[in-house]
Amino acid sequence: MASNFHAFFSHVLFGITLVFPIIFLSLKAFKIKNPRQRMGFYTLGLVLPLISLTLFYTILTKRCEMGYIRNSNYFFDLICKVGINFIFFIGPIILGLILLALIKGVIGGILLYRFRLEDRGCCPEKIRVEKIITERCMYLNQKVPRVLLSRKDGFAAMVMGWVNPVIIINSVMVNELSDSELDMMITHELIHIRRGDCFIGWFFHLIRDIMFFNPLSTLLLKNYLTERERLCDKETAELLGNPRAYAATLLKVWRILVDKEDQVVRTVVSFIGNKNEMEYRILSLVSGEMVNPKLSFKKLMAIKIIIITLVVTMVSLIC
Repeated sequence: MASNFHAFFSHVLFGITLVFPIIFLSLKAFKIKNPRQRMGFYTLGLVLPLISLTLFYTILTKRCEMGYIRNSNYFFDLICKVGINFIFFIGPIILGLILLALIKGVIGGILLYRFRLEDRGCCPEKIRVEKIITERCMYLNQKVPRVLLSRKDGFAAMVMGWVNPVIIINSVMVNELSDSELDMMITHELIHIRRGDCFIGWFFHLIRDIMFFNPLSTLLLKNYLTERERLCDKETAELLGNPRAYAATLLKVWRILVDKEDQVVRTVVSFIGNKNEMEYRILSLVSGEMVNPKLSFKKLMAIKIIIITLVVTMVSLIC
């Protein structure tokens, strides 16, 4: 009973009340603005509680079973019973969530197939877009992905697919944007492909689903995805050499979508996110926030090691 209690108690107590606050406080205290470094902290916050729970049921549980823990009192035993019931029911739920994530991947493949069927084939608009993509891929020394044009509402451009990613562009954008503006939008999506963001995003959504009982995991994932877009914005602006022009393109695309739908735009993994995210990204570009010097690698690793050490120390004190 005690081992189950320790596994459950340490995960809930230190996974929620220790790991997450330390992540956010570290970002604030050390004034970390660089999107790549912020993504690293959010990644740590997402995976550390899950890794801790896994270690408890492999290595540390054996230690508890061997008697290296003190006897628990009535209050602890009561909480332990809650933990045992929780763990008993959460196992099948996690398996179901993993299956659901796989189903989502299949649905994404079906949706991509429908986009392929909807594609207009060889037309002046597509020839124009393919020429821009080909030139940009040659500059980036990157494989030219397939491009599809879609009339569906609610997005500007997005990447779909794990093995051979495809760029899907709203046909309205092709008609409304100039070649240079299309190049900016396409470059952003090409950077997503180069980074493998489709699969990584799916994997982190899976972790978030497994940690469904922890609402802070959703917050961490949301912040991670926002910083991922900021990182792609940063790399796009550096490649093009004109952050303000790129920020103006972001704003123009947003206005086109809002004027077309007359409502808040609903996008998942696309060029434009929700209103707050869009404002955050544009302000980062025009203020020069992302070009500020980032923390050195040694300082960054020291902060992360401190976070992990605090968590491991507190957990070991309980065991």
